[in-house]
Amino acid sequence: MSRVWKGACVLAVILAAAAFGISLANWMGIEYEEPTARGGSPVYVDLKQVMLRYDDPMRGMAGEITYRQVFQDALWWQINDPQTSVEERVQAFLMVGLMHEGRGTEIDEKQRDILMKAIKTVWGPGVVTMVEKELGK
Repeated sequence: MSRVWKGACVLAVILAAAAFGISLANWMGIEYEEPTARGGSPVYVDLKQVMLRYDDPMRGMAGEITYRQVFQDALWWQINDPQTSVEERVQAFLMVGLMHEGRGTEIDEKQRDILMKAIKTVWGPGVVTMVEKELGK
């Protein structure tokens, strides 16, 4: 089998999986479209911006925590939380996908509400305050 046919087969499988996912979401009645902003305009967040730096010489640990890490940790917590509604879980999963690659992302008000709820559950008041300043309260 040539490379062209192998590539065509892989592309066909990917498109079939995407179509199946969309049809399953439609069948279940899940809103999977990106919501529009209710109030103000979307906020752009630089995901690679460093929020915190830590240095623990006793354990030999040092590093930086970025907005991407804070957002993704909180969103994955919300995705795996059994008390989260299906709609919020889908929106959280979409946000994780949008934040997975790239330097920045835009967050509208509905996404901000879901994100802040997750961050307040997972992170402490210092991180919550920093995120509220960045996203606007």
